[in-house]
Amino acid sequence: MTDSQTLLAQYARTRSESAFRELVSRYIDLVYSTAFRLVGGDAFQLQLVLDQPGDNTELITNNANGAAGETLHVQKTPLLDYTAVSSATVTRNASSGAPEIGVEFSEEGRELFAAITKENLNKRLAIVLDGHVYSAPVIRSEITGGKAQITGSFTEQEATELAAKINEALRGVRH
Repeated sequence: MTDSQTLLAQYARTRSESAFRELVSRYIDLVYSTAFRLVGGDAFQLQLVLDQPGDNTELITNNANGAAGETLHVQKTPLLDYTAVSSATVTRNASSGAPEIGVEFSEEGRELFAAITKENLNKRLAIVLDGHVYSAPVIRSEITGGKAQITGSFTEQEATELAAKINEALRGVRH
């Protein structure tokens, strides 16, 4: 019996308000997650990395260069998604010259990203593209400028493809 079936049986047996709320919450999460992925929403997400597994976490392997296949407990509900992004471009790191992806947020996204970084200082934030973790940095300070850099050991082609994926999701949803 699945967790949802158990909750449904418990609700049917006891008419418990807490069981009903938990059941509804799980179904809302499932519907949101499914609908979100169907419209391309998983093309770009920022998800909090938690220390322990829980009902609202999923295991995702961080295959970014240098991460050595680290398994992360990532919160299922994204803190931010493609709807907060205006554009993504390939840029170059000023000191190393390495390709990076520059993400520019919409006005609403800028405010949301600033709040996310302020509220989650010293926590890790997974940058997830198409269900794959590309980076999971520790938030060291509030970021208020409305721009972020996705850094890693990207080749020029990889950076170009990632920026294109983000922009494709933006075009596909907004048209």
